Amino acid sequence: MENNVFHLPQFTPIAKKMWMAIPLNFRNQLLENVYCGECRGVTTIINYSGSVKSGTLILSGKCKACGADVARVID
Repeated sequence: MENNVFHLPQFTPIAKKMWMAIPLNFRNQLLENVYCGECRGVTTIINYSGSVKSGTLILSGKCKACGADVARVID
């Protein structure tokens, strides 16, 4: 991982609107409950971005533990 440098999330306008409509405490739970295929367990997503596909909010980013690509689907 890049010296533990964290980036501010980037969202498409509609994704940002959907994300901000979720209560803060629930958003934090979603970020901390992402499956990593490399670690084979639950992790925290970092350096994530948000987009909407077919009306579903998708967060794409990196595993905090190993740096692998991870995603979280929020419907």
